[in-house]
Amino acid sequence: MDQSVAVGSLTFYAIEQYSDLSSASSFTRGAGGYSGTKVLVVIDEGRKVTIEVPPEERDVLSLLFDPQALTKDNLYEVANGDASVTFAPCVHSPGRPSQFPGAFVVAGARCATVNVYQGTPRQMSQVVISFGAGLCD
Repeated sequence: MDQSVAVGSLTFYAIEQYSDLSSASSFTRGAGGYSGTKVLVVIDEGRKVTIEVPPEERDVLSLLFDPQALTKDNLYEVANGDASVTFAPCVHSPGRPSQFPGAFVVAGARCATVNVYQGTPRQMSQVVISFGAGLCD
């Protein structure tokens, strides 16, 4: 999966497409808010995974995976999103990965940290995602 970031059984599909410095202006606030940065989360078959924005990032980053929260104009404030989202396997497709379309709300180009919780016992991993900030450490 080119430009994807995998953390255990979770994959942020093609998320690295947003890392390019030339896309930094995409994360600037417009008159109606910030554009939702679309992302597809793929979870391995039978897995349950939670992603969380750490407290220190919550003023500048949030998650939008509730279909009812998505707007036609794709403009949001960071406060419109959630701090965490739990993904459970789709019961309609046993034996296959589950896919969840959604978005990040990102206030300005940056390297952002996301916590990923999975497994039994529950283990946390951190992933750093570049939103228009080039390479992140």
